[in-house]
Order: sequence, then structure tokens, then C-alpha cells
Amino acid sequence: MSTNNGAIENETTVNSRLHECTKKMMAHFNDDRKFISDFIKTMNFYLEQFYTKIQGRPNRKAFEESFSMYIQDITFNGYYIGKEILDKAESVPEEALTIPTGQLKNVVYDDVKVNTNNNIVNLITSEELQEIEGNFKNEYENIGNLLDQVKIDFAIYGAVQAYIDYREEKGLFIVPEKKSTIKGFIYRVDDLLFVDPQKFIACTMANQNSETWEMFHWRTLGMNEKIGSVHLYIYSKDEVQEITDVLAVYHGGDHKKAEDKVVIHIQLREGMREQEMSSIADKIVQSFLERNEYLQSQVEVSIATVKNWYEYSMEE
Repeated sequence: MSTNNGAIENETTVNSRLHECTKKMMAHFNDDRKFISDFIKTMNFYLEQFYTKIQGRPNRKAFEESFSMYIQDITFNGYYIGKEILDKAESVPEEALTIPTGQLKNVVYDDVKVNTNNNIVNLITSEELQEIEGNFKNEYENIGNLLDQVKIDFAIYGAVQAYIDYREEKGLFIVPEKKSTIKGFIYRVDDLLFVDPQKFIACTMANQNSETWEMFHWRTLGMNEKIGSVHLYIYSKDEVQEITDVLAVYHGGDHKKAEDKVVIHIQLREGMREQEMSSIADKIVQSFLERNEYLQSQVEVSIATVKNWYEYSMEE
């Protein structure tokens, strides 16, 4: 997004934006149930990273109170940066605001990087933030990089909310899904589904009864290698019945009445915590159930860990 960075704003403009951002963020934190729920889930995700990193459990209440203040301050700063980018923009293309939310996060990240000269960590600072960071670093070793990552991620979190609010103010809406024989069982196939704050899946293959999604770290981590995959298959009641009748593995057993069945295979890179893997699976299954008329009892899920992925090709 093109911005007029050369323009020097007067104090009145800056104070007006500061007032508006404060009012908006207070409304989100106090009255916006969806925002509050998502923020708490995101905070808990990073808290677990800290607890894993410091190999222990500090006084949870005191630690979480300080951490909550810390990330709320960062989120506000990020919101301000997002609002500033939009206010200074020579033009804000409508298509940049109406793309699905997963893609919007990438647009916002690029805009913030450009408009902060790729220096988000050093720009998001205040006396209060420095004091909390100093206390954390004095008490726990080797958490500097994690604190920097938290700064980046929550700054973008706040900036994304600024863009969403701007979209609503302009009376714009996310573009609807294109009509296609490709349904998008797990999620809309023209978007990215964030399975946690640092990982997303993108659809790479699909037809009327199957989908393949690949999983990657979000760009704020500076890594783009594949870390997982999701394969979904849907079988009709008649197909399930035929499978039961024909395949040897089912011979001689007692089987319940055939019904439509959904099979989801999830492969994840080695090293993820069990809780993390379960949370990812829950997110995928929940997204599927919200988009389709199936019961949870009809969905069969398996999770496997993988050391590496290899692309095999037959030599001629």
C-alpha cells in the first residue's frame, strides 16, 4: 500500500489518532466478546511457549498479569501503526480490504514491515514495556528472542484489527467464496486457515470429495518450509457399505450400520508438543463441522508425526 511517509503530521493529528485508537481498543477489550475470546486464546498460546522455554512454572498469577499488560500495550501500539498507515495512505485499494482474513494478515504484515523499515521490534517500545521486559530477562534466561517474536506477532495482531475496523467503517465486506464444484470442506480454499497464531494451512488440491492442505509457519517467524499436511476424504454411505463388504480387513467382524464418513489424516513435523498437536486437530475438525452437515461421530481423525518430507519422482 502506497503511503505518504514524507508528510509531517502536526500534534493535533497525532493526538486525534491516539484518542481514536484508545477509544477503539478499549471498546474491543471491554465489550467485543469475539475479540476478547480470541485475544485470550492467543495469549495462552504464547504463555505455553514461555513456560516451555523457561522449563518451569513461575508464580502463574503474577506472571500472567504482567504478560497480559505487556501484550495489551504491544497490541495497542500495533493498532496505532495500522491506523497510521491507513490514514497516510494515498489510496487504500478496496480489494486489499475485502480479501479473506487469513490473506489480510499477510497484507498487513507486508505494510507494517515497509512502513517501519522492517524494524517493528525497536519501534514498539515504551517505559512500561522496557520495565516489564527487564524484569522478565532478569528473572529468566534466554527469553530475549521469544520476547521479540511476541512483540512482532502482537503488533501485527493489533494492526490487523485496525484494518478490520477500517473495512467496517467503510461499509465493506469480505468477498464471498466463488461458486465452484470445489466446496472447501475444511475452510474456504481461497484463504489461509490459521490453526494457531503461528501456523496456517493452505489448500493445494481439491475435488468434490477430497482435499489436501499443507501447513506452514506464518511469515513473522521468517521460515517458509512445510511443517505439516492435512488430507481429507469423504465417503458416502453406499461407499462405506461397499468398503465394509469387500475389503479383507473388515471380513468376519461386526459392523454398525453404514453411514456417510469423513476421514482426516494430519501429518505434523516432529517436535510439536502433544497439546499443540491436539489443538491443531481440534481447530481443523471444528472448522470442518461448521461448514458441513456432519456429526462429530462421523469424523475419523488420525495424527502422525513426520521427520522430513521428500518429493518422489520416477526417473525415466
